[in-house]
Amino acid sequence: MFFGRRFGMLEGFFDTAAYMQNRELSWLKFNERVLLEANRTDMPLLERLKFISIFSSNLDEFFMIRVGSLSDSVLLGNKLSDNKTGMSAQEQLDEIYRVIAPLYALAGHAFSSVIKGLTKHGVEFVRMSSISGGELKTLKNHFVHNIMPLLSPSIIDPKHPFPHIQNKQMHIAVTLEKKKGTTFGLIAVPPELDRLIFLDGKGWRFVLIEDLILHFADLAFGSYKVIEQTIIAVTRNADFDTEEELLDEDIDFRQHMQSLLKKRQRLAPVRLEIFGSVSPEMLEFLCLKLFLDPTQVFYSTAPLDLSFSFYIGRYFDTETYDRLVWPVHAPVNPLDPSIRGNMLELASGKDMFFAFPFESITPFLSLVRQAAEDSSVLSIKITVYRLDALSKLAESLILAAENGKEVVVLMELRARFDESNNIEWASRFEEAGCRVIYGLVGYKCHSKLCLITRKISG
Repeated sequence: MFFGRRFGMLEGFFDTAAYMQNRELSWLKFNERVLLEANRTDMPLLERLKFISIFSSNLDEFFMIRVGSLSDSVLLGNKLSDNKTGMSAQEQLDEIYRVIAPLYALAGHAFSSVIKGLTKHGVEFVRMSSISGGELKTLKNHFVHNIMPLLSPSIIDPKHPFPHIQNKQMHIAVTLEKKKGTTFGLIAVPPELDRLIFLDGKGWRFVLIEDLILHFADLAFGSYKVIEQTIIAVTRNADFDTEEELLDEDIDFRQHMQSLLKKRQRLAPVRLEIFGSVSPEMLEFLCLKLFLDPTQVFYSTAPLDLSFSFYIGRYFDTETYDRLVWPVHAPVNPLDPSIRGNMLELASGKDMFFAFPFESITPFLSLVRQAAEDSSVLSIKITVYRLDALSKLAESLILAAENGKEVVVLMELRARFDESNNIEWASRFEEAGCRVIYGLVGYKCHSKLCLITRKISG
């Protein structure tokens, strides 16, 4: 049974009868389908958990970019409407907020279902509210000695202004009782701490770091009495214009992008996520300080950050892990081992077609590596959109430049949320002697092209 049928979502939340669909609402339909994958009983449990995490990270980016862009249009008084449905920017935002709220309920149900299933395999997501006795004492000791020294609790009053909340960083929001009434406080959850704290005993029982800090928040605030606490996360607008200043030929694009990335951390909030619920007083306070409307506040019963879904399996034994995931896909190398050593000659002699990721990308990586080392190769020219932090392709390009070959890299610095990584690689390429081009104003280069030039027999 799919969630859409159970909750009437597919029929009620989206108008499927229209010939033309609004771009944003259509995308939310797609993300709903991602979430529905988490309810497939034929899918291994960790894979289902990953789909909930993918749904969540997709929604994060949707708010940072699409909702951010629409919010800017409203603030700037942009009168342009959607050319498919005629909806104004504000009307699109209103409809987005309306249809997203039920998605959080679906995600919460999906998470609860998956966690319940994992318990049968010895993997237990433990809430602090259910821990007592010796385990609670052990966790308190861990909090006092290993976590509390890293916390920086903030009390918010006329002498202590509301602090800047980093994009998507979880915080513990509290209401504090004092002699003359109440005040509010915040504790940032340090991102450098391990999210998972495993408990002793049979199987793999763990609590989340934010749940532990939430439970012992009163210790962090000393003499203040905590009368309410919850976990929150703020999503900030991350949509910025990279084009306007680039018409000036004196602008250094790389420095320009670096300054924009710093600016991104300070852009206006577009969403507040709350784990569980809060009192009307705290909600009003947070909305006031973050300049948000209550329609921009969303409540979740699943953790606000599910990124641990992709690495929790490394703690399990092999037998348990294999039961909880799909078998690993091993790409096929279609080339006979006897001919793989000379990709340059193979590529020069005939056309070859590979289907990634079903077939291995090794032949292409070997081609570029051999070109970097071959004395007949004069130049390598390539377009790059994203690179891994440990990229074999990048290493080969650097080697080619160090071997005296002309290496030209069209590096797209505007690859969404990979800008910092690409800026770092662009610097390394230039230091190695590569010529780096940053693309064209008004366009993103998403193509994957590589040209190798050789000189043979004159």
